[in-house]
Amino acid sequence: MATLLDAAILKNFTQIFSMVLVIAIMYGILQTTKALGDNRGIHILIAFIIGLLVLLIPDVSGLIGSMIPWFTLFFIFILFVLISYKIFGVTDGDIAAY
Repeated sequence: MATLLDAAILKNFTQIFSMVLVIAIMYGILQTTKALGDNRGIHILIAFIIGLLVLLIPDVSGLIGSMIPWFTLFFIFILFVLISYKIFGVTDGDIAAY
């Protein structure tokens, strides 16, 4: 019987998740560095092409698929650390200065 908490269903979508992760990271890098100018269309096109390359190479897709849960845990840990700092009175300026 399938439940909402069954994570085995998500295993079928790891290649799509890894492609979306690569597209988001590459688009963010290209937007931040402005390496190819200010044209968002070119940035999303290049990010999409790199995402497709990741989807077509099974070794890279498998590697990223095995790293996604660890990135998620790391992000949640950093989020909890920041929330705990803010509970004890640390301001955003103090966090940014550090």
